[in-house]
Amino acid sequence: MKFTSLAVAILSVSVVFIVLCTAAVALRIQARRTRSLPLKGDDYTIVAALIVNVALCASEIYGAVKNGDGRPLSALTAEESIAYLKLVYASFFVAQLALTLVKISVVQFYKRVFVTRGFSWAANIMTGVITLWFISFFFADLFSASPIRGHWDRKVYHPTINYDALLISTAAISMALDVIIFCMPISLVSKLQMSFKRKAMVMGIFWLGFFCVVSSAVRLYYINVYTTYKGNPNRVFTSQLNEITIWSIIESCMAVITACLPTYGPLIRGGRSADSLIHSIRVVISSRGKSLFSSSSKSTFESSDKTRTESSDSQEHMTQENNGTKRDRYEMMGSSGSTEFKDHRDLEAQRVVPGFMDSARSL
Repeated sequence: MKFTSLAVAILSVSVVFIVLCTAAVALRIQARRTRSLPLKGDDYTIVAALIVNVALCASEIYGAVKNGDGRPLSALTAEESIAYLKLVYASFFVAQLALTLVKISVVQFYKRVFVTRGFSWAANIMTGVITLWFISFFFADLFSASPIRGHWDRKVYHPTINYDALLISTAAISMALDVIIFCMPISLVSKLQMSFKRKAMVMGIFWLGFFCVVSSAVRLYYINVYTTYKGNPNRVFTSQLNEITIWSIIESCMAVITACLPTYGPLIRGGRSADSLIHSIRVVISSRGKSLFSSSSKSTFESSDKTRTESSDSQEHMTQENNGTKRDRYEMMGSSGSTEFKDHRDLEAQRVVPGFMDSARSL
């Protein structure tokens, strides 16, 4: 069988990104094992995204070889046409699921880094928004034609919604969510007491996935071109639809790869680990809570010293005979009390700043 240039492009992109995505996730897991760290929720989510992406690429490889990807309508039999439309219909769901899982993984990674209550709430809300975005697309696409088999059997196709508008809005919202996700850490990082260079390094880690926004914009462009190309009766088989397929693969797979890049620090000998920068962020955040507590504890400690001094003066006037012995006892009690108070402050600091003492291990 002779493949068209578009079919070759789909085959090449699918094979290359299956390899790259698998390698990216494998390196991420190896980086965790290098530091003897357990996998977290964001790691498991990215593994799920990898599985979905492999399924997407495999289906497109099958479509290019068997179901007419890249060929015009006139070159397809009736059976090939139905098989191709089934593949197109299913691939939209798979691609959206892959993008959803990657977005959730990135947000959960942020949540693991920035251990403040406010950011945790923001991350949970963002995760909910992403989930609702996928659910709304799933049901809107599922019932966009009546009956459902009308998506691949054009003889019974009756649209229930404007499907072109659904494609554009879904892609546009996806790109907007990417921008919001990448902007989430800016406020916290900008407030940290760090040099501009270190802030730039930290933001560089979080902005490694900006290429996803670019690929999302390109995919949106081809969707817009496809939806406005209504004069061609073979529109569902035009090159624009195949371009959408190619950029859907690129976007979802690059999202997986860039989501894994910040975790490779332990694998680079002599390089600065991303975890060490993350640890620095958490130390700076936690030091704010400690400074607030230390100011109040300092006044309490000084008040306690003043009380002890007054008590010592009164004891000196009680009995001249046992003055030295009592003073020694008192100093021993005072030293013990000071130690207990110090321990109390340490415990309180750990309570005020949760996760501070175990920040390195928790990453």
